[in-house]
Amino acid sequence: YWCSNASQGGWAEVDAECAMSGQMQLPVGMSYNSSSILERFQKISLIGGIIFAWHSQSWAMHMFEITNQSSSGDLIFAKGGGRQGGRNWCRCDQCTYAGPWCGQNQDPPVEDKRMISGTWMVENVLGELDMPAEFYFDRQRKLLYVKPNATVDMSDFKIGLMEQLIEVRNVSNITIMNVGFRDVAPTFMSEWSAPSGGDWSLHRGGAIFLENAS
Repeated sequence: YWCSNASQGGWAEVDAECAMSGQMQLPVGMSYNSSSILERFQKISLIGGIIFAWHSQSWAMHMFEITNQSSSGDLIFAKGGGRQGGRNWCRCDQCTYAGPWCGQNQDPPVEDKRMISGTWMVENVLGELDMPAEFYFDRQRKLLYVKPNATVDMSDFKIGLMEQLIEVRNVSNITIMNVGFRDVAPTFMSEWSAPSGGDWSLHRGGAIFLENAS
């Protein structure tokens, strides 16, 4: 239903508005309630952490790298984040039904143009490294901190550094048999784009990359 000049369906009006303006509507930062249980975030550095945020109706997960933080609970994201989904985010003044806490739903109502998110989490924060299977990577010092669980054999610890293990282009009669592939590098913070109309984006890559091949 995203292949016509008159798209219809969930939030079509939001995507149409963004298309006409030539701008994607994605967060460049966020604010959390610093007086809540998240008050502890004021005492630690979140810079370099990754925010995983659901689209407000939970059909796609978007990821953002934190580049700055304030003492009042404001976070700034790196440019270009959040493109793992194929849809724009909705503002409170566009989709009040999706954000019951939006200003338009208050008494008395107030104008509110904040973007609406679903639930979210953060990873790669040294100060939150307190549970088994968590990790933190210090890019500047090139140090990896890992809190293993009781079943991990640290003598056989592996880190995937390559996004692609096999690349095949412009050839034919290729056969790959009886080989397993694992431990490639994550790509969720690499470049993503929407290949066609729809709700999701894709990263053009994989452990096995084939182009014009058979």
